[in-house]
Amino acid sequence: MGVVEQSQETVEEYLSALEESYRSFPVNQTTVAVAVEKYQRERERAVAGSVDSYAKVTNEADDVLHLEEDGDLRLPSARTSDGEIGRATVDAVEHSTGVTPRIDGIEQATILGIHDTGSAHETVFRLAVIFEATRQAGSPNADAVWHSTAEIPEIVVS
Repeated sequence: MGVVEQSQETVEEYLSALEESYRSFPVNQTTVAVAVEKYQRERERAVAGSVDSYAKVTNEADDVLHLEEDGDLRLPSARTSDGEIGRATVDAVEHSTGVTPRIDGIEQATILGIHDTGSAHETVFRLAVIFEATRQAGSPNADAVWHSTAEIPEIVVS
């Protein structure tokens, strides 16, 4: 099986597992053209079955937890390839923010089709997921802040 077929199959398996664990959720698909060097990195991630996940964690006041870096806000995130996307996301939020979240569902999943700008390589596929979560315990550390609105990531290859 080639890398394209393998990456498509991996994304389909992840989506099936997520659909079994969480209520229905929207699935988007987008295609991104990247420089050859970035394509090679993303190809390796696709072969490894890597998934990017983000947590939109809310508190009792409906504020959303963010990490603040150089004045920019971003949702806590994780990258995993072990199949336990939800668990990896919870662990990453706890580690990076000090807050323990409970995943309530999925806001959206995005299938990323990635090819290089020269189109010399076939498109490979990866998955990005935004989880909806609520604060269970803990307080934000120095790098984390509650904000009244969510800075939803633009799901592109980074």
